[in-house]
Amino acid sequence: HRDTLRAMKHVMSGATSVLTQEMLADYLASGRYERHLKKLRDEEKYSDLPTLTAAIERDAEQARAYFNTPDRAAISATDRI
Repeated sequence: HRDTLRAMKHVMSGATSVLTQEMLADYLASGRYERHLKKLRDEEKYSDLPTLTAAIERDAEQARAYFNTPDRAAISATDRI
């Protein structure tokens, strides 16, 4: 299939690299895209916007608490060098 796809790609468009197209073809063929879609479908659903907003705020607070703990304190870019 790759040779056919390359030929079609060459004829139809030069805007997307062959490497990108091959990576996408591999991703689709591997089933990872289907697993990704299943995960999205299985995600918790919210009945209305206020419920979703409250859940986002709760998640944000948990993330802030996690990243503000002393052992996870932010360091500057120069500290990483």
